[in-house]
Amino acid sequence: MSRIEELPEDNTEPATISSLSPNTNSTKTPTTQKHNAQTTSTPSDTTSPSIPPAPPQNGVSLHEPFNNASATSSSSPQNPPSELPPSPPAIIPPSSQPIGPAPPPAPTETVDDVLSSLQKSPFFMTSLPSPNGAPLDQDSDEANALAAMQALQYDGTRFEVSSSFRESGNEMARAKRWKDAREFYDKALRELGRERMGEEGQRDEDDLRERVEKDLRENGRGKGTAGDLEERREKVIGEERRREREVLEACLVNRGLCELELQNFRSAILTIEKFFTLPQLHSHTPSTSLTTKAHYRLAQAHLSLSHHPEALASCQAGLALSPTNAPLLNLQTRIQNAVSTSEAVAAKKLAEKQKVETEAQALVKALQLRKIRVTKSKEGPPQELEDDKDEGIKLVPDRADWKSSTLVFPVLLLYPEHAKSDFVKAFGEEQMLSGHLSYLFPLPWDGKGEYSIKSTEAFLETMDYGEGGGKVGKKGLVKWGKKVPLLQVLTGGKVEVVDGVVRVFVVPKGRVDGFVRGWKERNGKA
Repeated sequence: MSRIEELPEDNTEPATISSLSPNTNSTKTPTTQKHNAQTTSTPSDTTSPSIPPAPPQNGVSLHEPFNNASATSSSSPQNPPSELPPSPPAIIPPSSQPIGPAPPPAPTETVDDVLSSLQKSPFFMTSLPSPNGAPLDQDSDEANALAAMQALQYDGTRFEVSSSFRESGNEMARAKRWKDAREFYDKALRELGRERMGEEGQRDEDDLRERVEKDLRENGRGKGTAGDLEERREKVIGEERRREREVLEACLVNRGLCELELQNFRSAILTIEKFFTLPQLHSHTPSTSLTTKAHYRLAQAHLSLSHHPEALASCQAGLALSPTNAPLLNLQTRIQNAVSTSEAVAAKKLAEKQKVETEAQALVKALQLRKIRVTKSKEGPPQELEDDKDEGIKLVPDRADWKSSTLVFPVLLLYPEHAKSDFVKAFGEEQMLSGHLSYLFPLPWDGKGEYSIKSTEAFLETMDYGEGGGKVGKKGLVKWGKKVPLLQVLTGGKVEVVDGVVRVFVVPKGRVDGFVRGWKERNGKA
């Protein structure tokens, strides 16, 4: 078996596999040397020795599958020198057989995987584990141990505990886990707002005493009087309150960011406004950077709710602190564009509203001028008008010109003897019934040919009104000649245009008597 020697770890040249004889002590044949010369990088390297290969693993060479046959043939004494040499040995690039230990695999965990693993830690659990689907007994030793471990996150001073929650919130915010970040900021805010009693209060006192002693060691004991010690104590307390205030301010502004990203814009406004309404603390002013962020986020929330004046005021307040702040400048441009767009939209809506009002007033004047009565029913307009709000009584071509424009009515043609109907969207006041019937007839369902212009009669309902303009209950029918304009029928106020539609009964002449009799029965006529 051939032997492969190991390459040094710092070798950078491509490794080649040389054909070796079965006997490790034998020398290479001229044929093998010739092949080695052919595989070198330049012709001048023909006399240089080949790179020794690596030793076999468990007695088997890792490279044998690639050139085992050629190695056997090149070392065999059966090959005469005059025969063509076998194929040259293959060159294995360094990337094919890495030298040294394999690199560690790349991490495959996602943010959700990391957060899921954190939920298994007692410090980050939001609920007790439920093994095998059974809830954990709240009074069990395991639950008590877990509660004790979770209580460790509250071990420390108010500043230390709230700072820990704040940092956890920052981590969640960087991972864009806004709900989780908001929860940690809420925990920090609750910790800063609650009164610490019992062991917690004693722990704060012990920490305060240690810090006073440290101040005395570093700055000297001074006079050592009670007044001097009290002054040192107040100094340490003031420093602690200042640090707590910094955490409080940062948590409010960052919680506002969470609400903003969750699109809870009103909550974002309320949260950030708390930052601006905090009572002043002696010898402490919020940093310019934090205040600028607060103005920026407050302006964003107001802009999202189209509160343009408030958004612009917040943005300008931020620019007063940082005049060259690029995000604020961009936001100011967005607000100004939104204001311009809003004003344009408002102006357009106002113009449309005024146009509708003008057209409505013109229509009323046109109807009054022609003495046409329009009423409403309990049932409302027909479905055709409900589907198309633009249809109805209107003036054409100019809806606002009641003097020279023409009235157009929607007309519902009823065929009561066959329970059918046709709807004409635009029937001009100067038009005659025959003009519309000419393109409607013959009717597709009229198999007997009963409906034609000459073989039908048209009727409209009328209503009598008293001198005061009120209905007196006398309902009747009026015959409409097919060559009589619509305006002539409607003028006078007896024919009602109910729900903006003119209703016309079209009846075959042979069925008129039966139609009139049935109509009288339905309307209480003798």
